[in-house]
Amino acid sequence: DVDARAAPLDQPPGPVDDGAGGLIQGGSAGVYVSNTAGTVINAGTITGGTDAVLFTGTGNNLLTLQTGSVLNGAAVGSTAAEATNTLVLQGAGTADNTFQNFNTLDVQASGVWTLNNTATFTTAATIASGDLQVGDAADRLALLSSPSVTVNPGAELSGYGTINGAVSNNGTVAPAAIGSQLTINGSFVQAASGTLAIAIA
Repeated sequence: DVDARAAPLDQPPGPVDDGAGGLIQGGSAGVYVSNTAGTVINAGTITGGTDAVLFTGTGNNLLTLQTGSVLNGAAVGSTAAEATNTLVLQGAGTADNTFQNFNTLDVQASGVWTLNNTATFTTAATIASGDLQVGDAADRLALLSSPSVTVNPGAELSGYGTINGAVSNNGTVAPAAIGSQLTINGSFVQAASGTLAIAIA
């Protein structure tokens, strides 16, 4: 466990890797990466007073969340000139925090990854594998915002929330349950390989 309440992790010499069962606690930020590009991999718990993970440096910032990940606080990408911020979801899990200032989302899940808050991406979101659920039954106000959302063959986009962006479906798009609603505010293009699964009560 890392208790960073007195001095949050700043400019780490290498990736910050919080393994399964691990705990990182910070002051205003659990993990704070400034003045340089950073890589944070989390399968444990990261807690900050305001932000769980905060990037402020230039370069390519990468946040990877794996099975078991818990973020208590926002995940915030850098707005510095020439900075890029990527979120990768692996395994399966639930994120109740917000994601701010990220450019791209890459879902490499083996199960269901649920986003229960507001997640904003300025460039693109790709569901390469697994199921990305936007909002569970208790979090129907969940929002995924991205100019483009691509569902690859074999992958799924589901949930009870809202997607702001153009969806290209090569896999499966479906509300999470019979009688539920998944809202898409944007164009919807379905490839021949895609399935739009709508249950009729």
